[in-house]
This record gives sequence, structure tokens and C-alpha cells, in this order.
Amino acid sequence: MDALRRNSAKIERSQLYFIRLDEQGEKQYAGDPYCTICSKMALDVRIGEFVLWHEQGICVYDTKEYNARSFRFFPK
Repeated sequence: MDALRRNSAKIERSQLYFIRLDEQGEKQYAGDPYCTICSKMALDVRIGEFVLWHEQGICVYDTKEYNARSFRFFPK
């Protein structure tokens, strides 16, 4: 949100990198796309891609794909 306020022109088509940290600050795999709030906000400000660290390696998702996957994450 700070980047949006300060440099919104630089956000369009940018990449957002995501990993998890455990209680000791150690890196953990990101897991599947699940945050619909994040994905909708990223679409609104035109972030280009989400980059997640998975067990099989780094995965890059187009923001539209990440958004669709995040909505499929939760059972109906």
C-alpha cells in the first residue's frame, strides 16, 4: 500500500514475491494461491505477476491466473 501511495506509476506490471516465514524466521514454502483479498488488490493496481516459492521451485503466476486460483482454493 505504501508503494501505491508513493510510486503508483512503478507498480504497473511489477512482480510481487511471496514466501512464508516460520516463528524462527526460517523460510517456508508459500503454498497454493489462496488470498482473494491480495489477488483482487493486485488486479486493481495492475501488478503483473505473483512469484511464489513452492516445493518444486519458483512459480510465476500472471495476476489474473493467481486471482482465479485463489478463488478456487476455498471449497464452496
